[in-house]
Amino acid sequence: QLRMPRFLYVGSGTPAQSTVHDSPAYGSLSPPTACKCIKIYESLDEGILRRVGAVDLDTHIGWLTPHPHNGKIYGVGSGKLRAFHVDSDGMLREFSAADTLGNAVYLELSTDGRWALVANYSAATLAVLPIHADGTVGAATDSKHHAISTNPALADRQEACHPHQIMLDPNGGRWALVCDLGADKVFVYAFDSGRGSLVGAMNSNRHLVFPEGAGPRHL
Repeated sequence: QLRMPRFLYVGSGTPAQSTVHDSPAYGSLSPPTACKCIKIYESLDEGILRRVGAVDLDTHIGWLTPHPHNGKIYGVGSGKLRAFHVDSDGMLREFSAADTLGNAVYLELSTDGRWALVANYSAATLAVLPIHADGTVGAATDSKHHAISTNPALADRQEACHPHQIMLDPNGGRWALVCDLGADKVFVYAFDSGRGSLVGAMNSNRHLVFPEGAGPRHL
C-alpha cells in the first residue's frame, strides 16, 4: 500500500537573551544563525524526521496551524497573518497575508475554518480575521484592546496587559478564552461566528481571576 508522506513544519523565533531572573535563556541562537524561515521535515517510519527543505521568509513565524478543511497552513509573525499553500512535495508557498493589528504570538482557527483569532502580545490586542472560501485572508472584522492597571512591582513581563493565547472552547467554539500574562486573568468572551466578533466587557464577572503574579500563559 502506497504511504502518503507526512510533513512537519517548524516556525522560527527571534533570538534573544532571557529577561527573566534565574531562568534558562530563551532563544539562545546567535543572530548569524537565526533563520527567517519555516523548516520542513518529513515524518518517516519509526518516528524519524528527515529535513526536506525550508521556505525563506522576510520575518520570523511564531505560530503555525493547519486549516481544518482546505489543506492550507496559516501562521503569524511580525504583525501579519499569512496563508501558505502546501505543494505535493511538502514545500510551502505564501499566497495571502493580512495585518493582525499587533505582534501576534498565537493563532486559533475556528472549527468551520471561516475565522482566524489572534493574540498580539506587546500591543495587548486581540483580532478576528476572515478566511475566505479560496483560503485567502481578509482585514480584521473585530478587535479588542486590553488595558487595565497593573502592579509596578511585577514589572518583569507584567508591566502591562500581554495576551499570550486565544483559544475557542472545544464544545462548539462559542467562547473565546484569552490567557493574559500581564493581567493575571483568563478573559472569556462570547464568539459571534456570524459576524466574526468577540462579545463581552473587560470588567465582566465571567473572566477568571488568578492570584497576583500568576501570569497565565496557556490553557
